[in-house]
Amino acid sequence: MAAHQVNVYFWLIDTIASGNLTRDDINRRWAHCRYNDNHEEEFPERKFHRYKEEIQEIFDVDIRCSKSRGNVYYIENKDDISGGTRQWFLNAMAVHSMMDQAKDITDCVLYEDIPEGTQYLSLIVD
Repeated sequence: MAAHQVNVYFWLIDTIASGNLTRDDINRRWAHCRYNDNHEEEFPERKFHRYKEEIQEIFDVDIRCSKSRGNVYYIENKDDISGGTRQWFLNAMAVHSMMDQAKDITDCVLYEDIPEGTQYLSLIVD
């Protein structure tokens, strides 16, 4: 999976999490998005639905459309991702993707050490 694609995933998650948005709202934001390398006027329909499915599969973030509320998109399991390990992972990946785009300041940012728990994490989980 390319870093650019991951950045678009996080952009889409953050955009939809910011409020109930229609496809037109998402398209307007996409037209001005820094990850829109092709300068598309709208987020292509097939790509949007494919990314929605991939976001569900990879990050377990469920993006839904409510037809009864005017075809707005929202995150179904927003409460599930607002804490714990999944939220930590999403935040860490979002920071990484932002820093990847801001290469000129990466030498100015100090990262906290992450505990070495990952060395034994799979053993503990098993």
